[in-house]
Parts: sequence; structure tokens; C-alpha cells
Amino acid sequence: MRMPGYMKTTSPSYLFSKLDKGLSLFSAQIGLTSRCNENCVHCLVCKEPKSELHTGEIKSVISELKKLNCLTLIFTGGEAMLREDFFDILDFAKGKGFAIRILSNGTLIDETNVKYLKVINPLNMQISLYGATAGMHDSITRLKGSFERTVRAIDNLKKNRIRFNIACMVMRNNFRELPLIREMAKRRRWKVVMDFLIRPNESGSKVPTGYRVKDGQMREAYSLGLLPYMDRNKRLRHYSKKRLYATRMGRGHIFISSDGKVYPGINMRVEVGDLRRDSLSDIWDKSEKLNWLRGLSLSDFECSGCKYLLNCCWDPGLALAEHGDLFKRPKEFCRFTKLIAGKTWQ
Repeated sequence: MRMPGYMKTTSPSYLFSKLDKGLSLFSAQIGLTSRCNENCVHCLVCKEPKSELHTGEIKSVISELKKLNCLTLIFTGGEAMLREDFFDILDFAKGKGFAIRILSNGTLIDETNVKYLKVINPLNMQISLYGATAGMHDSITRLKGSFERTVRAIDNLKKNRIRFNIACMVMRNNFRELPLIREMAKRRRWKVVMDFLIRPNESGSKVPTGYRVKDGQMREAYSLGLLPYMDRNKRLRHYSKKRLYATRMGRGHIFISSDGKVYPGINMRVEVGDLRRDSLSDIWDKSEKLNWLRGLSLSDFECSGCKYLLNCCWDPGLALAEHGDLFKRPKEFCRFTKLIAGKTWQ
């Protein structure tokens, strides 16, 4: 029997699954700008100039998110730190009580502004690193000196005890440096998350997909334990069909682009509203497209009958980007699941 006054410990994943059953907006990602000082070969973001939300508009959105009981804000770009009002926005969000995450390439973090970051005390900062050497990293970012600046920023974050992790996109170019990146991270006590999925550009360009890893590279990366999050047994233990991404679209998270367009997620490019026409509350409650997405069930998707569904990182957003149809089977996930499972499709 539990003693009075004591609460049973509950995991965050369980709490999020409970929230998913309703329409609780617990997380929002805000793209502050599409501008970036790097020009990465695999970048998802279209660099075409956009009419960015100004400071007042962003603060108004943050206030609306607070009224909707949102818990976490994720700030991204482009490179979000290019905005002159970046720390003003962070300070406003912090004052509203949000847990804050920041996605950045780190090149603009210096001895001065790292002190501001320490005051903000973000829940996490994710810094992109694509190689263990300047030659490799800079060839991907296409910005000379970016490796040195990024590593210096990471060291600054660590020195100031700001929580962070390193995000490394796995591609055929940098594949041979992955063990070196892992060793470098181990030596410096960095946490590294490696991802393999390179998506078409948000404008529809397939150019970035030419950097996807080859079949043999993917098998080797998995066998070396470089992609632990794709462990099939772990996915089978922690996922069920009721918790698959497709059945949770529009139920707990949104992405707001730098020009005020609203999407169910950064990788689900179905526009469900525009903050320059409607309030966020109205979009969340009344958007026809958003409610249509919420009404979809697993059986609506081509992948629903696949025996390897729970082995897969299935994402209808990728199907939409690849084929223009979110109900289709996303071929890139099929390729990786087939390679790693060592099976042939039935």
C-alpha cells in the first residue's frame, strides 16, 4: 500500500501519451528566421527571404501559447541567433515560465552571450556538428572556420554548465568520421545524437537527398552501435500502434515558421493556419485541416498492414515530402527498416 502523501513516480513518456489522448498543446517549435550564416549541403530550410514575424508578433504568440497551457518552447531557424532580438525573445519566454530548448549551429555563441544563456538556463541546447575535423565539417556547412567556432561554443557551454547535446547528421560524406566523432565526444564528455534521415528541402527540392548514406554504410553504422535509437527491441517495448506518430498528429505539438505559418510539426508540412490571419487559439481549436489530421486513423495509411510497422521510424511527413502524399509508404524508412531488420517485404 502506498503511504499517504507520496506520489507514484511517472515517466515523462507516460505523461505525454496521456496528453496525446486529448488536445493538450504541450510543446511548440518556433522558427525565428530562415536566414543562416551556414549553407549546409543537406539543409531542410529554404533560404528564400521571408517576411519574418517581428518581435511584438512573436511575443504575442508566446503569450497565446501560455494561455493554451503549452509547457515547452523550441527555438530554431535557420540560425535563430542571427536575430538581433534573440535574447529579448528568450527573456520574455523565460518570464512566462516556459521550459526552453534551442537548436543552433553554435557559431555565434561567444564569451559574452554565453553568460546570457546561462541566465536563461535552457532545458537543452542542441548544437550541430558534422565532422571530427575542420575539413569535413566545413565542407558540409560550406562556411570556413565553422568547425573551430562550433567546437569553441560547445566548450563554452560545458564550462558554463549549460545543458547541451551534439546533433550529427549521418551522410555518405562524413560516414568515415563517425567513430572519430564518437571518440571525440567521449573524450570531451559530450552527448551525441546521430541521425540518418535526410529529407527533401521544404521547397520540394530533392538535392539534399543525394547525401543520404548508402546501404552498406547504414548496415555498418548500425552494427557499430552508432544508431542506438533504431534498436528494434527497444522500439517494440516502448511503442504500440496506439502511440504511433500518425495517430497523434496535431494533438500535442505545433511548428510555427518564421513568417507565421502554422504546421502540425516541422516535418509535417501541411499548413493548418496563418498567424497573420487568425489567432493561434482559433487555429488550434477550429482549423479544418488540423481537425482533419486529428481524425485520421492508422488504417488510413498504406503502412498500416506492414508486419514491420513497429520496427520502423514511420513518419507520414516524409511520405508527403517524398511523394506529395502523406498516405503513401515513405520509401527511405522502408529502405532502412529493410536493411536493419534483414528482412524482405511481403
